[in-house]
Amino acid sequence: MRIWPIYKKELRLYFTSPVAYVILTTFLFIAGYFFTSIFSFFVRSSMQMAMNPQMGRDLNVTDSVLRPLFGNLSVILLFLIPLVTMRLFAEERRSGTIELLLTYPVRDGAVLIGKYLSALTMYGTMIAGTWSTRRCWPTSRAWSGGPC
Repeated sequence: MRIWPIYKKELRLYFTSPVAYVILTTFLFIAGYFFTSIFSFFVRSSMQMAMNPQMGRDLNVTDSVLRPLFGNLSVILLFLIPLVTMRLFAEERRSGTIELLLTYPVRDGAVLIGKYLSALTMYGTMIAGTWSTRRCWPTSRAWSGGPC
């Protein structure tokens, strides 16, 4: 199966057009906003709970920060994932290359797998961007003691 050429072509189309960068920037901005607001609420709550330790024993980062953050990110991805995936075959139809693509000596399954893997790589890039921004945040550098 010739998946690799289709995969490379789709990735090249993603990252040479501004669509991928707009979607990536939008996702990272929204994810950063949600993280900042949820984390600042957790900091305020933990400071209030420090005054009364018995109320603060059930306060932890997983339930207070990560669970709401991942819940919000999943809803955001419900809106952004169709923007990426609907483009896969619509762009081929718009440019008139769908007939050329389907007449190549490549099976339809290879075309689908190549396009799916390129969209999955785009999603992986979006999620990886949230990790790198968290690592380079100035306060996280001070907490970890190392450079970003």
